Amino acid sequence: MWNTRRILFIIFAIIFIFVLIAGTHALVKRYQGVTLPPNAPGTTLPGNGPITIILAPHFDDAVLPLGGLLARHDRPALVATFFTGAPAVATSTDWDTRAGFTDSTIATNVRMAENQNALGKLGVVGENYGYLDLQYGRPISSDILESTIAQDIQALLVANTGRAVNIYGPSTFGAPAEMTHPDHQILHDAFTDVAQNFPAKNVRFFYYEDYPYVTHFASTSVISLQKYLENSTGFSLNEIDIPLSAGQVAAKISALKQYGSQIQAFTSDGKDLIGGSKKYTSTRCAGQACEVVYQIIPGTSGLPQ
Repeated sequence: MWNTRRILFIIFAIIFIFVLIAGTHALVKRYQGVTLPPNAPGTTLPGNGPITIILAPHFDDAVLPLGGLLARHDRPALVATFFTGAPAVATSTDWDTRAGFTDSTIATNVRMAENQNALGKLGVVGENYGYLDLQYGRPISSDILESTIAQDIQALLVANTGRAVNIYGPSTFGAPAEMTHPDHQILHDAFTDVAQNFPAKNVRFFYYEDYPYVTHFASTSVISLQKYLENSTGFSLNEIDIPLSAGQVAAKISALKQYGSQIQAFTSDGKDLIGGSKKYTSTRCAGQACEVVYQIIPGTSGLPQ
């Protein structure tokens, strides 16, 4: 009888812990201004061949660094964008105003449509997670965000179990903010967490050069981005150049032009988003067109140094 009670106690304890975790996850989501099921499954791409997954902090953050890769159409691709939610109460921010919007609700809806148009031009599937952009406030801690986003990334990989997956996350460049946006840092850290612990051998992890932040890093740092990432993550990395044809560069720029509101915001800040991206992409590899990523070498996972 005592053993039966003990077994029942253990069963109820496990159920309680599971409900508590699920409830906490749902509460986190609710405080981000969105309603998502706890541990929502990731999108499964059709077919059973190799696929590409690109993790983007905001709309345009996948096409800016890797629009050429997407234009190559080497394999089906998914762009997962994380900080895409609007606050429950519409607000006005400096960035949204410069982008031509009167409030956050309009900004989010238009930017979502821009992203759909851009990804549509490249034939790419998109998935939006609805976390709040930092400009709308941070109602929960960065650590909780990092943890829940890591769960989302894992769910994406699990949803495509058994396939060869190349998954790309943003680089980090350190402080100050003009080097790494805090939202980008959170996604970078979540991606790094998953890369350190995900067991599947058919998944390859890469950091991408996060444009335009990478240009500021390149002009101010005394070490290479590869070395900086190795020092900050504890991984050994392999730099990989992705050569692009003129047509692939043109396709990337055509997709970027769909982000009209962001082009306007950058222009108001004296920056030529399209011209700068085209020049950087077209000359990145010793004057040749390419995009550069850094593959995490399996078996080198270590704690950040």
